[in-house]
Formats: sequence, structure tokens, C-alpha cells
Amino acid sequence: MGAFKCSVIIPTFRQTSLLEQTLTTLSRQSLARDEYELVVVDNNTDPQYSTRVREAAEKFSAVSLHEPKPGAAAARNRGVDHGASEIVVFVDDDIEVREDFLQQHLAIHQREEKAVVVGRVVEGLKTAGWFGRFLNDCQIINRQPDGATEVDFRQFYGANASVRKRWIVEAGMFDPTFLRRQDGELAFRLKKMGLNFRSCPSAVAIHHSQFSPEGYLKRARDNGYYLAMLWTKHPELKVLENEAQYRGLKPIVARVLGNCLFALGWLVYPITPLFVHKGFVARVLVENVRGIRDFETRQEC
Repeated sequence: MGAFKCSVIIPTFRQTSLLEQTLTTLSRQSLARDEYELVVVDNNTDPQYSTRVREAAEKFSAVSLHEPKPGAAAARNRGVDHGASEIVVFVDDDIEVREDFLQQHLAIHQREEKAVVVGRVVEGLKTAGWFGRFLNDCQIINRQPDGATEVDFRQFYGANASVRKRWIVEAGMFDPTFLRRQDGELAFRLKKMGLNFRSCPSAVAIHHSQFSPEGYLKRARDNGYYLAMLWTKHPELKVLENEAQYRGLKPIVARVLGNCLFALGWLVYPITPLFVHKGFVARVLVENVRGIRDFETRQEC
């Protein structure tokens, strides 16, 4: 491998303004700039966006690659193939990080050869609005117990994670047929290889998403589809992912109950977010089940 201490892989799709913000914080690390490389993988098909991505990459001395096959998995594979460092750090194109972000990841890899490092992801309150605050309050995204040194492999998110390149290659890279849950699918294969998933809560990625309840629920349905696809590829995950909770769910009942809890919960939200949380989780489960049924219907055709 090259002289870089790490290669930072940043897949991007139609978020050039946020990409520049991401590159700004990644270019201001405590590491010297020649000790790490930034690899931007353009997953756009629109030439207008691709031009902007190249300009942004050039501005921050980042490598700019293009991956025409849709999906973060294909884009990350392209970045891994190019990466010149032994250690690969994955981030999204809509995050901000502190100056010690990369150093925090590298510190764990220096201590442990077979580590998969998982940082913390929090919603940026300036851009996420009330729904982002809700996600943070309820710790719905990237939950990590305080003080934990190990995390479940299912908490491996491409928005903030790192691993040695050779383990990714040995595992067979990301599966590009997964347009969702590709992170967890690769993480499961890494876990089976005996790698250890280490928590790094000090490596924080502030996620500037534009989530809305409707958009989040749509994503939950997509996640359900790829969860069923995950079970097909790895049947042993049916037990780990508690397939029974999805099979036993009555969508109409859960949806009505979830809506009621979500609406009424706001009356006591300043005291406790519990009821809003439970109501929204019920709605998410409903959409997961719909996605699972979408996959099964397609398989029957």
C-alpha cells in the first residue's frame, strides 16, 4: 500500500453543496494533508452534477472517480478499488466532522489488526429541524451505549466506519445488488470472518440530512424489501433479526396504534419522548413489513 495512513471514501449523489461542506471538514484534520487521501466517487448520471462534483473534488485536492452503476455499494467498491492506503474510512457526502475524526479511527486500528471501527452519527440540528431533533432524542440513528467498547455488527454504517482494505477484499466487497442494507450485509460477512466491531463514540459525524417523517417511512419500506433479500442470502439472520416480529405484526392495527401514540405523545414530549418514540417505531415496523411483502410478491412473479 501507499504512504497514506488512510483512504477516505465518499460516495456522492446529487448533493454537491453538502459535499463541499463534507470535504471542508475532512480537509482540516489534525493529520497532515499528505497523510491521507480523499476519494470522491460520483454516482450521478447527470453530466451537470458530475461537473460540479469534479470541481468540488479539485478544490479540496481530492481524487474524483465516476461509478455509473447505481447505489452506494457500487460507489464504495469503486473507491475501495482505488484506495492507496491499508485502512479505508467510509463517510457520507452530507456530514461534518471534528479535526480529530480520522485520528480517532486510526488510533483503534493501530491497537488492533482485525478491528472494524464504528463511529457515532448524530443529526445536525441546524438542518434536520424538529424531526432530526426527535431522531436524536430517541436515539433512533446509530445508537451506541455510553462507554461501550464493542458494538453489534448491525451498527456498521457507511456514514462513519473504517476497516482495513484487505478484510473488505477478502469478504468479497459490498454487494451492489443491495441498494439498502448493503452496510449490514457486508458487516455480517466481516463478522463471520472473525473481525471485532469496536465503538468509537469520539469519532462523531454530524449528519445533515433532510429527513421528514414521510421520507423516513418510505426508506423504512425500502429497508424492509432489502431485509427480506438479506434473509434470502443469509437465512441464519432470520433469527438474529427476529423475523417473528415482522411475521406476527398486524399492519392495520399497528398503523392505527402507532399514529395514535405518535400524535398523543407530543402532549407529553417535553417530559418524555417515550410515547412518540413507540408510536413512530410502530409505523416504521409497518413499512418494513410492507417492504418484506413487496420482495416476496416479486419473487413469486
